[in-house]
Amino acid sequence: MDKETVEVLLKAVQFVNTKHPNFHASLTAVPQLLKKTTQVVAGIKTTFTFKLPPRDGHAYLYYAEVWDAPWMGANNQVIKACVMDLGKSLHACASGNECLTLVTEKGTCSTDDN
Repeated sequence: MDKETVEVLLKAVQFVNTKHPNFHASLTAVPQLLKKTTQVVAGIKTTFTFKLPPRDGHAYLYYAEVWDAPWMGANNQVIKACVMDLGKSLHACASGNECLTLVTEKGTCSTDDN
């Protein structure tokens, strides 16, 4: 995974850490990317589904929507993020699509305006 992608994923982790301190995850962990999509519409909206490696009994699953439109002042801005602690969950996922569904339906989500 390239350095820029890792930086964007850790930006999403920081977004969740700020919105939901009880999910405080390490910003030095190396994320494992499970799924990525890109949509181009007056900017680029990229979605990421990823995990952080287990630490202190917590294995976090994330989903993030990132908006990039530099001419509008949005530089890889996290607009939505969901998180789920797999270490405390009875649920599991194997594929990127399964993990995406799991975290968006069962996780804790926030947007940039809440």
